[in-house]
Amino acid sequence: MQKNLMHVIKNTETYYLIKMAKDEYSRRIKKAIVELQSKQPFFAYIAMNMKIIETDRVPTMGVDGKLNLYYNKSFVEDSLKNQNLLVGCICHEVLHQALDHIGRLGSRYLRISNIAQDMVVNMICATNNLSIPQGKGYVNVDTRYNTGSITLGVSKIEIQNITEKSWERIYLELISKFPNPAEIEKSLNGGTNFVFDKHMHEEFEKLSKEDQNSLKEKMNGVLVNGYTIAKQAGNMPGNMNLYIDSLLKPKIQWESKLRAYIKQSIDPHDWTYRRPHRKSHALNIYTPSVLRESIEVCAVIDTSGSISKDLYTKFITEMWGLLRSYSSLKLNIIFGDTQINEEYDLRSADANSITKLPVSGRGGTDIENMLIQVKENKKKNNNLVIVLSDGETRISKTKNYFPFEIIWILPETGNYNHITYGNKIFI
Repeated sequence: MQKNLMHVIKNTETYYLIKMAKDEYSRRIKKAIVELQSKQPFFAYIAMNMKIIETDRVPTMGVDGKLNLYYNKSFVEDSLKNQNLLVGCICHEVLHQALDHIGRLGSRYLRISNIAQDMVVNMICATNNLSIPQGKGYVNVDTRYNTGSITLGVSKIEIQNITEKSWERIYLELISKFPNPAEIEKSLNGGTNFVFDKHMHEEFEKLSKEDQNSLKEKMNGVLVNGYTIAKQAGNMPGNMNLYIDSLLKPKIQWESKLRAYIKQSIDPHDWTYRRPHRKSHALNIYTPSVLRESIEVCAVIDTSGSISKDLYTKFITEMWGLLRSYSSLKLNIIFGDTQINEEYDLRSADANSITKLPVSGRGGTDIENMLIQVKENKKKNNNLVIVLSDGETRISKTKNYFPFEIIWILPETGNYNHITYGNKIFI
């Protein structure tokens, strides 16, 4: 009896949800979201927390990072007549919102970023048996071989192992495959042979940092609820756990954790009784002296084009804090993108000057090449190297290649499976 009653209530809610839609296109979209409730409750929950807006501002569908989902009724009418395709496209847009693709753009090329992001979300959709537009002009994925591809002119660009990579990593691979990324971006902006959804970054960027952070917190709350509902139903979308865990993992006091690593590395542990400690006479106790009272720590700061102003400021602030915290610390600070561009030796008294150091960069990223340069510098005695980066770098070496401990300071949203050595701390 109770089961039948719940069935009636659910059907009644569904009826009114669809009936309240203002036109045929809106009704189809509402109906698609309702269909998702039983098939994919995670996607359905997020979609039901987004405002659906019909507009001519987007040629297809899109999101703005503000929990708004836009659609062009001509696109829905002409290209999404099949209801399954409509369901898949809604999930596609939901994923862009859920994975914070707008908030994570930075200074990257918009269209090339869109391609990388579409490879990730289309693979998630396809893996979960959701239909998505494929073919000429679209970002195509193949679940059998775990690949994504696009065709530009007569050239087919293919990326391997999509499910193992973040979109930022895929973006780097795409850039490396284009002889002139700026020209590719320009052609994609002006061309009509490629079908893009609309990522309305300008709407998000108009907001204050406080409002942006508030929206991200709200989205995280929606993700937590959707995640819980899907888990309880035993119906969490495949290939989503990696992305969701990285977004929802609790924030740690990364400054404290970093300082713990530093403290462990610089605490004196080499002693000698051959000469007394300088305080032995005052204490009237013969105590050993420390062979090493200070240690050189190297900090490699990424100044490539993908580093935002806010992220760079966090990097500099933390290095300032370390210098102020440890009088015995000698900080060899390095700035660069694909190679070392500037290098400075600082001590505690120099902490305030760190914000005024001349810095260049804004090119591509090859942190590993800078680490190799650090290794090859025989004049430096580095036991600990701190890398402050967004993680968008090639990795080819193994953990045994470098003769020093490495700590990576990375943004908390991202997939860093390609970084196979060192300790990771997330901002």
